[in-house]
Amino acid sequence: MLAAYGASLKTWLALDLHLAVAVGEPWLGRFRVEAGRGVFVDFEAGDYEVRRRVHRLARGREYRVPLEGFAFVTMPACSLVDDVFFVALEFLARGHALICIDSLSAGSPGLDENDARFARSLYRLKAIASKTGCVILVLHHSKKGGSDDPRESLRGSSAIFNAVDVVLVMSKTKGGASRVEQVKSRGGRSAEPWTVSVEDVGSEACVVVGRGVELEGAGESPIEALERTKTSIIRHVREHECRTRLSVLYGATGRNETRRTAMAELIASGLLIEADGVWRIAHDLDR
Repeated sequence: MLAAYGASLKTWLALDLHLAVAVGEPWLGRFRVEAGRGVFVDFEAGDYEVRRRVHRLARGREYRVPLEGFAFVTMPACSLVDDVFFVALEFLARGHALICIDSLSAGSPGLDENDARFARSLYRLKAIASKTGCVILVLHHSKKGGSDDPRESLRGSSAIFNAVDVVLVMSKTKGGASRVEQVKSRGGRSAEPWTVSVEDVGSEACVVVGRGVELEGAGESPIEALERTKTSIIRHVREHECRTRLSVLYGATGRNETRRTAMAELIASGLLIEADGVWRIAHDLDR
């Protein structure tokens, strides 16, 4: 479950995850994924808005659309209150690696968020995920202002928190970014908190940029920030196959302008080069 108060970038984040999975590229330059097909099930935004966001993100990643491996449906005729929805979803899950539902409340018409049937639908989704191996991500709304108790951070009954295996909670920070915190991890290690922002890379393209809060470097000088960003670019290029300039920038830490300056200086110095369609570190090729 990915939960956030309104306008906290949760849908952007979920769509960006779908694109990363569709091509098998690291998500946010931080989390490795296995390539697979995905379906985004939208009960909130509508066809035009989902297309607009996907096209902006795809252009930002320099992907061609339509993108093989990604599909979406908006305002389906059945919902989480209908048995036929789960029959159809299980059929989809058998041939897909990721399904996202946006959102729990919009997809449960007629149910109060404190109704136990909210959690019941989540257990049915979990059964499908377990049976098929498909990851199912549900978007939900968090309470305004959050809570010291993570179980109370989600809107509705605490049974919602109990029903899911992983809970990510997003909260707005200064400057338009959002902080993502993993408050539940059943059967695995929790990730450290990180921040995300949606940054324009032209008039018709954008990227979702993830930065670890432990790497924000508060109080550092511009030169220190530039050198830290260069280091992060080198590390990212060594760890991942980057075929475009944006995929190099995407995995770097630092501000947008700092990342571009750092990449330009690495290219000018001859340390960062493009060889056979892939960006590489020249020292590594000399060995």
